[in-house]
Amino acid sequence: MTSTIPDGAKYEAEIAGGVCLVDVSALLRQHLKKRYRARKKLLTTLFVHHSGADNGKDGIEAIKPMANWHVGHNNWPAIGYQFVITRRPAFVDKSLVIFRVGGSDTVRAHTRMCNRFGDGLCLQGHLGKEPLTSFQEECLEAFLPWWMETHGRNPAKDLGWHSNSLKWGGVPKMACPGKNAVAWLRTYSLLSDRKTVLAVHPSDVGK
Repeated sequence: MTSTIPDGAKYEAEIAGGVCLVDVSALLRQHLKKRYRARKKLLTTLFVHHSGADNGKDGIEAIKPMANWHVGHNNWPAIGYQFVITRRPAFVDKSLVIFRVGGSDTVRAHTRMCNRFGDGLCLQGHLGKEPLTSFQEECLEAFLPWWMETHGRNPAKDLGWHSNSLKWGGVPKMACPGKNAVAWLRTYSLLSDRKTVLAVHPSDVGK
């Protein structure tokens, strides 16, 4: 369990009670020459992914292999996501940490054909074989409403994942983010839609 953030990381925001966002993008491997281009389109959608493996490490050490693969193998400018939730908890004081790994003002490389208008969030682990950890669930429950409110979006309509990205004109990867993540996200999206309906139509309570 990581109790502190590394030197060079930047505390960005308190997302919700007990969960904060820490920027470690400057500490991850980047291409010597390539850089992601600036985002020009309106940011409208959040796409969720999984890493497909758990390297057993904590904090930023769990993220470095992703960045190394994206730069070294894929020849990308840097890690392809904007956010990462690790498998095991990291802390700043007593707050749980979600890691920012790239700017939302850049077009990165997580969901083909959707990167111009979408942020990418990666959940560490193979979520087709293993469930989300309680830490990941707690972070998602804080992060998703924060992201949607920050960008004026609706989680019932603007929350996607790699395997359903065709809905937004993307190129889906059916194994990502794994059946356990998809089940959790579908439930969250449906509950969010139900809350929206009840806010607009209170008479629907109990139907």
